[in-house]
Amino acid sequence: MGFLTHGSLFAGINGFGLGFAWAGIRTIWNVENDPDCQTVLRRWWPRPPLYGDATLLDWETVESPDILSAGFPCQPFSLAGRRQGAADRRNLWPEVRRAGANLRPRWIVCENVPGLGAYLDTVCDDLEAISYSVAPPLVVPAVAVGAPHRRHRVWIIAYTNPRNLRATRSDKTLGETSERKREASQRQRVRLDHCAVGMLAPDTTRQQKGSAVQP
Repeated sequence: MGFLTHGSLFAGINGFGLGFAWAGIRTIWNVENDPDCQTVLRRWWPRPPLYGDATLLDWETVESPDILSAGFPCQPFSLAGRRQGAADRRNLWPEVRRAGANLRPRWIVCENVPGLGAYLDTVCDDLEAISYSVAPPLVVPAVAVGAPHRRHRVWIIAYTNPRNLRATRSDKTLGETSERKREASQRQRVRLDHCAVGMLAPDTTRQQKGSAVQP
């Protein structure tokens, strides 16, 4: 059995890639448009191809990985912003959906802020529409893995559902989803207020007096 492979969409400085590398999973490409992040990626991941603007990328020319990760931009959903959601031009979730529909990875792993709110329904519906099963979203704070601050993040994990698998490497399935949408609407949708909260470690943010803590 060969090693699993990973493709990082909206890679940033590739925290996903680092975590997967620790697990023995090889990153085969990165997609990141920010020049500073690109500098970091070229320094620490010089061998995998580095692609720029995801909106211009032809996924037909990209190698399909076993795992697609995507920390898609959080600005449209962050409590610190205007929270315009889908109306915000910086909402690039549709690019994750497009990549998944074309590449057909075995797993899709996404991360975003709790402010994602009701848009989580859109994310889950889109993944189901392209024949993925979605696990209950998980909220994990940074403190749960030893960081000195809370920084809650929503994790969405989807895997291929062979029973519903249709055409591959094509976006045309996105136009044929009305029946699946009706079926999905009949099921209970997991929203953020019903997400499992992954408290894997005690909250240590108040244990060290005088330490720099980001709430």
